[in-house]
Amino acid sequence: MKTLTKVLCLLTLTVLLLAIVSPALASPSLAAKKLRVGIAPPADSEFYQLIKKGVTTCGGDQVELLWQTPTSHQAVEEQQRIIEAWINQKLDAIAVTTVGDLSAMDELFKRGAEAGIKMYFLNMAEPQLEPVDRAHFVSSVGYNNYEAAKLLGEWVVKNRGQTGKIAVLLGTPGVHANDRLRGFTDGLKGSQWTVVTKQEADWVRDKGQSVAESILQANPDLNLIYGENDEMALGALQAVQDRGLKDKVAVVGLDGVKAALDSITEGGLTASMNVIPREMGCQLINDIVIGANGGTIPKIHDIKVHVTDKTNVEQDMKAFD
Repeated sequence: MKTLTKVLCLLTLTVLLLAIVSPALASPSLAAKKLRVGIAPPADSEFYQLIKKGVTTCGGDQVELLWQTPTSHQAVEEQQRIIEAWINQKLDAIAVTTVGDLSAMDELFKRGAEAGIKMYFLNMAEPQLEPVDRAHFVSSVGYNNYEAAKLLGEWVVKNRGQTGKIAVLLGTPGVHANDRLRGFTDGLKGSQWTVVTKQEADWVRDKGQSVAESILQANPDLNLIYGENDEMALGALQAVQDRGLKDKVAVVGLDGVKAALDSITEGGLTASMNVIPREMGCQLINDIVIGANGGTIPKIHDIKVHVTDKTNVEQDMKAFD
């Protein structure tokens, strides 16, 4: 009987200790709840879908993700309404990439911060954030456009010789387009490469193709086309191939989307500055989880980037598995 009493006492003590040490085990209602996170990119492009894949892969079951894009890249007011609705729903965290008025966005971020919501920027160049009060957001996760483009310019000098003529396909006017031009041309310094023409192609493939066709006609001695994103570069590649100039005119882009890496694998694009969008999404959601748990995060949190070409494309393609 004494032995039985001792066993019962030990069992009771064990249950009590479990309840103290692991209240989540003792009471299912106290299990950790998922973080409700809203992410609002400016468009539903391949680039942002890769970011989303990084968020869902690295967020796992810690996050309930709300992902919503406006109907067009320029639908700024629609994006603001999306964010306003999330603030009213009192989500745990909100992350935004915007092409709109940052002063107006700052007002929304202020409201979100005052409501106790952790506010983040995603894929925004640091100079863009000047109108924003830094007290209103936890962190801006992305990469340095200038440094990325500079690395690509340096790659051209190292891998395509010391001299040549370049055409640049520009995105729509703004910080991203300016930094990607300035960085690239700075990367060419010390060489005999010259930019002979710069024309806007609005970040899209079909205009990249049509603008490149005009450039090739006017510049028969061109050696390289730099598209400030992969979409424009892929359009330019089509123009180059249509004219039978693939062996004469190299085409490089910037983003590192799957279509670009597929093209490099097939001998189409020569290179892409790979800003690893999936890694950006992973970094964002990791920062959101850290922030929710009271951790410290850099105010500007840039990921590392690199150039993808034929030498490393097989390894870089694994990011899409």
